[in-house]
Amino acid sequence: YYYTPIAPVKFQCKVKDDSEAMFRPAIYKIEEYTSLNQNSRFPKEIIPSAVVSMIGCYRNIARNGQKIEVSGVLERVEKVDGSETFYQVVIGTARSEEEYIWPL
Repeated sequence: YYYTPIAPVKFQCKVKDDSEAMFRPAIYKIEEYTSLNQNSRFPKEIIPSAVVSMIGCYRNIARNGQKIEVSGVLERVEKVDGSETFYQVVIGTARSEEEYIWPL
């Protein structure tokens, strides 16, 4: 995969799948994305489908169906062969001290 950072984002969403939240990185599949600032508003095709935390303290902090607030970096992820592209938000990039996942 190729990973390209795009922009800092802050939003609320609902956890759709927490089955990989116990691992490192912790991965939460998400839905119902709602931006919390102007910089976090994107066209539908750029809305992230997952939140990925490199920080261990954010493992297992949210469950399926739970709403969370997230501050991190939007990242474009593309398979090397170009067959798939998706977007995710990464927590723990060291680009900002304001990166977190908060259960609501």
